[in-house]
Formats: sequence, structure tokens, C-alpha cells
Amino acid sequence: MIVRHVTKTVDAVEYTMFLVLGANAYGMAMYLHNSGLNSIDYKFQESDENDDAQFTDIIDANEPVSGSLAVDAVVLVKITSTKPYIRLRASAAGGSELEVPLLQYVKNTSNVLPILDVQGV
Repeated sequence: MIVRHVTKTVDAVEYTMFLVLGANAYGMAMYLHNSGLNSIDYKFQESDENDDAQFTDIIDANEPVSGSLAVDAVVLVKITSTKPYIRLRASAAGGSELEVPLLQYVKNTSNVLPILDVQGV
């Protein structure tokens, strides 16, 4: 298991909050907590390539993989994908803060761990 915690400022223009690189077929779970002053619109996307034009929204009827997060609201999201790139995109009119404790289950035979990129996005 890998546990990480990310806090990011969310602006009015939608942008990538973080990018997970590596096989995610076994899934990850995270809480999205809006610790700011305005609602946050968010969506998870997946792709075979790290190319903005190739990302598509993740569709899962059983999970809140997109939506609006009210001030001080918390939602649990579980993501399972066979795609090597998963990202969280978000925006908030007037700005806000998003806290994301992330838990990844890694069943790894190649000794290569998935990478969470929050600096380069």
C-alpha cells in the first residue's frame, strides 16, 4: 500500500491537480475534501498517453468520479483503471483548497511503483 497526502489550490480555470503514472488496475481510493471557501467542480480522467488530447473522462456509475464538492464537503472516490495515466482536474469560481489523502494498492511484480506527480502539473 502507498499512502500520500496532497493539498492544492484550485483556481477558476480548470487544470490538472495531480497525475498518477503507472498501472492502476488494482485501484486507488481517496477522499476529496474541499477545505476552501467556494465549491469545487472536479473530474477524473484516464489515458494511454500523457497527452491532453488523449484523456477521457472516467465513467463509473457506482463512484462519484466527477461532480461538485461543496465547501467543507468530503467524498470518497475509488478509481480502478487499466490505463497508465489517471488525472484529477478541478476548478472553483473564486478559488478554493482541495485536500486529497490518497491510498493506492500496489500488486507489483516489476518492482516499479506508480508515481504521483503533483509538482509538474
